Amino acid sequence: MAEVVTINAQGIPSTPNATVIPACNPSGSNEEQETIQAIKQAIDGFSNEVPVQENEEKVQESKNFLNWFRNYIGSQNFKDSVNNASIKYNVPPKAVAKNFFENILGTIGDVLGVAIGTVRNVGHTIVDIITAVLHGGVNLICNIANALASIVTLNKTNTATA
Repeated sequence: MAEVVTINAQGIPSTPNATVIPACNPSGSNEEQETIQAIKQAIDGFSNEVPVQENEEKVQESKNFLNWFRNYIGSQNFKDSVNNASIKYNVPPKAVAKNFFENILGTIGDVLGVAIGTVRNVGHTIVDIITAVLHGGVNLICNIANALASIVTLNKTNTATA
């Protein structure tokens, strides 16, 4: 006997491992069968496990990068690189190190500026769209009210004709 599977409002079967195939006419067309097969393959392409959120991975990746950077600037490699650049360009090592950090901070500032500007522009665009919709709604309501008023008053006005 076939297993009875109920489906809730969200389309989730009552049995976790059940495969739900939409009911159709057994003499259905080839397109219907192909569509049903495509739906089954799409459903089977997903896992039954809840995926790990990418945010946690990104946070850990960022922490690892900051730890690496902190270790690098305290290492002999960094000191050697600064000293080599100092000799190459005939600039004091302290100035080379200061310039390095200023460039990093400047780059971070530029990237943050672009990100903040993008958020600002998206926010303004959303507000502009909402404003246009609201203005259109007010105009529509007023136009309908004027039309109803014209119907009720038989389109008569109190203007004097000479």
